[in-house]
Amino acid sequence: MLLYLTSNLNLGLFDFIQDETIPIKKLSGEFNLKKFVIRDMRSFSHIKYVAIDHQALNDTDEELIEGILGFRAMYDARIVYLAEGMKPGDELLSKLYDAGVRNFVTVEDPEEIKKEILECISPKGMSYKKAERFKIQPIEEPRAKVKRAKSQTESVKAKKEKGSEQEPVDYVVVNKTTKLGLDTEKERKGIAVGVAGITGKTGTTTTALNLAYFLSSLGAKVAYVECDPTKQLNWLPYYDIAVNDESAEHKGVHFHTMKVNFSLADYDFNIFDLGKMLDYEQNLNAFMVSHIRIITAASKPYELSDLNKTLEVVKDASVNLLFSFTPDNDRQTLRQIVSEHPEHQVYFTAYSPDLFDPNPNRMIWTNIMSDYLIAKPPEEIKKKRLRVS
Repeated sequence: MLLYLTSNLNLGLFDFIQDETIPIKKLSGEFNLKKFVIRDMRSFSHIKYVAIDHQALNDTDEELIEGILGFRAMYDARIVYLAEGMKPGDELLSKLYDAGVRNFVTVEDPEEIKKEILECISPKGMSYKKAERFKIQPIEEPRAKVKRAKSQTESVKAKKEKGSEQEPVDYVVVNKTTKLGLDTEKERKGIAVGVAGITGKTGTTTTALNLAYFLSSLGAKVAYVECDPTKQLNWLPYYDIAVNDESAEHKGVHFHTMKVNFSLADYDFNIFDLGKMLDYEQNLNAFMVSHIRIITAASKPYELSDLNKTLEVVKDASVNLLFSFTPDNDRQTLRQIVSEHPEHQVYFTAYSPDLFDPNPNRMIWTNIMSDYLIAKPPEEIKKKRLRVS
């Protein structure tokens, strides 16, 4: 049996295949998939396929992915996701692929829709080559260059050598396996990092938190400051993090709202989550006076006007621009837009679903914070003395 969760608009989409071999159960209307999986799916545990019409859902992207993951953990039915007009490289389709969905119907021509549906419900399903178009595209890793820390032997040698000339700084190109640390010779008390989005849902909070946990993992004292007056850290309890007097602490990161009276100098780095930067004048001002500035952005055509507007507002400042879920063919277009502002750096981020895990974009954080980092030397080999008897 095939269970079809459909909008009224696409109610008859599967009628051409309905026969005795694949009976179809239709449920039409508006659905929250996450709630449906929890409350209602047990009544259909015997089905072989579940077809989900994107237009019938009212989930947020996060709820949809949680619903898909919950479904796949409890049931073996194949998921067919109907998303007419959506293209490979779309952020949501990439998330669905990452969550285990491998059968998509995205074409718009009626005859082509039938062909894709038949392929999705065939014994093997959609071919690997076609399904792979929807996977999260590999991100070109930025090359980060940071100061190289001296080994113990080099430090001792430097102390013995006399001379008035300043020793040149040695920099090395790092990779994912390079051990990083904080540069103890660099003044870093009270550093402000402003993180803002050009629109909503561009990953501003995820970016701010990933960066905070990256710095905390290196031993820095870090504050995350929520500047959205409507949130007040009210989302932290969902992650079993207790909030007391608009402050919290988790894995070395200290959380505050703007109402909390604290000194920036209490922390090495203060990460300000500014939300949609242009919505509040005080947030724009805070962004512009930050030591390090990060803007999160997206690449959909209707968002480019917001990007250009934001670039014009911050044209006198150097900014790190982070684009998420950007198809390869859009990256060159974005680089050309930003090329008119050579003071800005452009990065294309990898999918990072965990707010508290900085590793998917570790090289980007290393690049942005390179002035405050060092590459640790490999451990020196201790020579053992041999006792001759």
